[in-house]
Amino acid sequence: MVVVVVANVIDIQHEIEDYRLLGKPYADCVETLREPLRSLKPGETAVLIDASPRDAIRGLHDSIWQRGNMTKLIPFRVEAVGGLIELPDLLNLVRDRSPGLLGSAVEPSTDTPRRWFVYDGESVRELQGPPSAPLPPEVVFGARWGDADQYFGERH
Repeated sequence: MVVVVVANVIDIQHEIEDYRLLGKPYADCVETLREPLRSLKPGETAVLIDASPRDAIRGLHDSIWQRGNMTKLIPFRVEAVGGLIELPDLLNLVRDRSPGLLGSAVEPSTDTPRRWFVYDGESVRELQGPPSAPLPPEVVFGARWGDADQYFGERH
């Protein structure tokens, strides 16, 4: 019985370590983008160019596989920054409490005032305007503050 209890305690400790490992790329992404996205004003659209390697999910899979103690599926999200988290959700995570305002996805080409950012996986910089060369659409994301009706309207 003691062996079973000790094995369970060790298993639980490994799983807690795994959750820390799993959460690190998400936390790093949020913290890197927190201030630039928080500076967005209502009515402005953030256009984010994801120039990161977009391999965080693969790295997590590899780390967990090597550790051999957790094999849960970690999904790669095509429409997410670094494959981790979608831009409207990032806006909602970093914003100050503003009742009724929620991040909503928009096409980067909308007619609203736009601020352009480039995220390389470690840092973010703001561009003075759109890049001159065309970009693949799968690495360009747009989001802005909108009201709850916009947010819930797009989800249903």
